Amino acid sequence: MPAIRPEVSRLSPYEAGRPIEEVAREFGFSPNEVIKLASNESPEPPFPEAIAAIAEAASSVNRYPDNGWDALADAVGNWLSIDPSNLMFAGGSSELLRVFSLAVAGSGTSTVYPWPSFIIYRLAPTLAGSSLVEVPLTSRMRLDPEALVAAVRTDTTLLFLCNPNNPTGTYLSGEAVDQVIENVPENVLVVVDEAYFEYVTAPDYRTAILNALARPNVVVTRTFSKIFGLAALRVGYAVGQSSTLRELRRAQAPFTVGSLGQAAAIASLQHPERIWARQRTNEVERTRLAKELLVREIKFVPSQANFIFMRGPLGPETGQALLRQGVIVREFKDWIRVTIGTADENDRFLRVLDGLS
Repeated sequence: MPAIRPEVSRLSPYEAGRPIEEVAREFGFSPNEVIKLASNESPEPPFPEAIAAIAEAASSVNRYPDNGWDALADAVGNWLSIDPSNLMFAGGSSELLRVFSLAVAGSGTSTVYPWPSFIIYRLAPTLAGSSLVEVPLTSRMRLDPEALVAAVRTDTTLLFLCNPNNPTGTYLSGEAVDQVIENVPENVLVVVDEAYFEYVTAPDYRTAILNALARPNVVVTRTFSKIFGLAALRVGYAVGQSSTLRELRRAQAPFTVGSLGQAAAIASLQHPERIWARQRTNEVERTRLAKELLVREIKFVPSQANFIFMRGPLGPETGQALLRQGVIVREFKDWIRVTIGTADENDRFLRVLDGLS
C-alpha cells in the first residue's frame, strides 16, 4: 500500500450525481423513465451548430488540441468584449480552481471560502497543502461579505467566492462583491466563481469581470458546462490580467481542453439570442417551481441559479425516496438541491414529491 498523505486520506472523494442508466438498472426502470435533477446540467442538448462542430473536429483527434486556445480565446474575447490575452482556459472551471490552488496555496498558507458552497473549495486547497478557513453562510443562506473579509488571516493567499452560490442559489450584489475585493490584501488571490452567471436575473447582480481586469489579484471563472450544455466536454475559462494568468498557468498541465470541446464552445457562441432564451426559460420554470413549493409549505431558498435548495419533506430520507421513484436529486442531509429541468421534468418531480408525504 503506498503512503498516502494524511490530509488526502481524510478527504471524501467527490460524489457526482448518479447516472441515469445506473439508477434505471438498480430500480428496474427504463432509462427514459428516470429524470436527473442532481448535477445542475442543462436539460437541453448542445446547440445544433455545436453538435456539427464536434462531428467535424472528430476526424482530427489523433492530434493534440491547441494548447494556446487561439481560436477559442478570440471567440470568447469577442463574446465578452475583452482582449484574448485576458483569458485562460481549462478542463472545466473545476480544473481552474485546482490550478489556482496549486499556484498560490500550499504548506503554511490558508484558504478562505463560504460554507456550504462548492466542494472543490475544500478539495483543491487541501491537495495543495493549504489549511481551510470556512465561513458560515448567514441564517438566510446568504454569503456574508463582512465575515469573509474578517476571516482572512496573515497566512491567507486564496479566497473563493461563489456567486451565485452553489448549492443555495443565493448571490451577492455587485456592491457587496466590491466590498470583499476592496478589503482583502493584494497578496490574496480572490477567485469569483461565476459558473451560474448566465442564469442570474436579479437587477443588482453584476459580474466581477471589470474587477478582474482592474486588479492583479482577482480572477473570474466561468464554464460552458451549464447553460451551453457542454458538461461532458469540460471547457471552463478564467478572466483576469494577462500577467496574473501567465503566472497561474505555470501550475497547469498541458492539453487540458480537448479539440472537440474547443470547437463546440466556439460554435455555441454564434447565436447569443438562444442563450438568453434559455435563461428566460430557466427563470420561468424556477419561478413556477418556487410557487409550487410555497403552496406545499416546503421550505426553500430563493435562487438565482438553475437549481433550488429545499428542505426535504422526509428529512434525510427524501433523496433516497425520490431516487426509488426514478428522480435523481442531490442530497445535503435534511436538504436537497433540485436542478431546474424541463417543464415535464419539473412536473414529474412535483408529482413524486407529493407522493412522499
